[in-house]
Amino acid sequence: MSDPTGQAHRLFVAYDLPDDTREHLARISREVAMRERWARPVAPERLHATILFIGQVPPAHLDRMFPALFDAMRGCERATQIVGLGARPTPQRARVIAAEYDDSNGQTRRLAHHLVRSVYDATGIELPLPGDFWPHITLARMSRPTHVKRFANPRGEHVFAFHRITLYDSYITSSGPRRYHALMTVPLDSHGERKLHHG
Repeated sequence: MSDPTGQAHRLFVAYDLPDDTREHLARISREVAMRERWARPVAPERLHATILFIGQVPPAHLDRMFPALFDAMRGCERATQIVGLGARPTPQRARVIAAEYDDSNGQTRRLAHHLVRSVYDATGIELPLPGDFWPHITLARMSRPTHVKRFANPRGEHVFAFHRITLYDSYITSSGPRRYHALMTVPLDSHGERKLHHG
């Protein structure tokens, strides 16, 4: 999986969303954009639940990183629900509006820590431990810091499960916003071989 171009990869690991969840959150994202003047909704196909942002990784590390991450990523599907909408860093100066999902059992937070250790063991790359882990799915980004209105609480309105987890490469194109390219997808509750995406 080494990259012949020699360019570093900007990697992150995320849960992929079921189609009905993606459609549900895309509707909320559009509603947010209609309410908030400076909100830019995330395109439906780009909605995901980031578990760990890895950052820039030299191509030489990929061959060692892939099997380590696969072992860390595999596991059972994870049932959850949307528990609210949140703004970061604060509702008074929001730059991101997101749907927050339930991780009260700490399952996803522990997975993030496990991924950090796997990256270090495979490559020696030290990543900060996600101490203040925020289980969320970004719905909109603000083009400027904005005091956002109070959102209705959608707790329990949508129950779903994460069925797969993906390692993504994030890159900038000359024609538009940042793109995501799936490098490896691991179905949850499956012990088959990992799926590698090329092209």
